[in-house]
Amino acid sequence: MKKHSQKKQPSPFLVFLGLVSQMGVIIFCSAKLGKYIDFTYGFDRVFTAIITLFGVFTSFYILIKQLKKINQ
Repeated sequence: MKKHSQKKQPSPFLVFLGLVSQMGVIIFCSAKLGKYIDFTYGFDRVFTAIITLFGVFTSFYILIKQLKKINQ
């Protein structure tokens, strides 16, 4: 008979650390992109706010999606 190998589950601390760092990178990059667009086209922090909010909502969407996957 073959023994079924069980997959080792990663530590919850490491999983949430990865999720938090992923959120931070998405929000940071979207803020930098917004600043770049504002600087390049001469807007006054319009695109910084819009693109940063989009990054926040995107990171929350990804977070919720991954938490549902973890709970299954």
